Amino acid sequence: LSFTNKSKMSTEHKHEQLKVIGAGFGRTGTESLQKALIHLGYKTYHMHEIFQNMDDIAIWLQQLSLPKEQRTWNETLYAKRGYSATVDWPSTEIYEELLKANPTAKIVLTVRDSAEKWYESTLNSIYKISMSRKWWQFRLLHLFDSQQRQNDQLLDIIWQKRFDGRFTDKQHAIAVYNQHIEDVKRVVPEKQLLIMNVKEGWSPLCRFLNKPVPQDMPFPRGNSTEDKNKIYEQRMATKKRVNAAIVFSGVLPLLVACGYKLYSARKK
Repeated sequence: LSFTNKSKMSTEHKHEQLKVIGAGFGRTGTESLQKALIHLGYKTYHMHEIFQNMDDIAIWLQQLSLPKEQRTWNETLYAKRGYSATVDWPSTEIYEELLKANPTAKIVLTVRDSAEKWYESTLNSIYKISMSRKWWQFRLLHLFDSQQRQNDQLLDIIWQKRFDGRFTDKQHAIAVYNQHIEDVKRVVPEKQLLIMNVKEGWSPLCRFLNKPVPQDMPFPRGNSTEDKNKIYEQRMATKKRVNAAIVFSGVLPLLVACGYKLYSARKK
């Protein structure tokens, strides 16, 4: 290898930020993978990071508004807090861009036992929670919260763009899931790709990343459907509190009166 080629390779790779990129959809064990990668020494980005750092939402929307060739994910987002890995939505939606910006990174595609199990898990957890934002009670609250309105835009990248607003069409959603797996296998060089089910534990991941298998802890588990149900119950409780606040504040009679006037006008 000539000195010129070495210099060229060094220039190409010097701006790389990410060592590991997760390409698996949400509900394929992405939080378990995040915890595993953190234990192996990678500071790992996940959708949860957005909820803990709401200013990230504006970064996502600003970058996505740019043509792909002008986006600077490494510098603008991941280097901000020193991440060396990323998993889960919405990062999964840009895995190709991230691979181009980090050409030596390794890609981990997490999958479930079957597409059907992935669908049922997603439908009954994160999709259900996400759709609760469309309840009028949350739409009302979001009128006073610009960050939540921006978060709605970010979530639409998944449910409206990736699934064409048709996630409840099981056949369509499963077809999207299966096609994504095939696309990742086509796009990512074989030596840089690991397809894994988190049930396999540490061995395939550590072998892929050239890391020793941890002896101090079992492979982590997280983000169960039960955990998500608790979040949904919290959303339901908020909905009831908004209902109660409206009734006791006297706003409900006003809304009823306005609705009656609108109904009467249309009837005429």
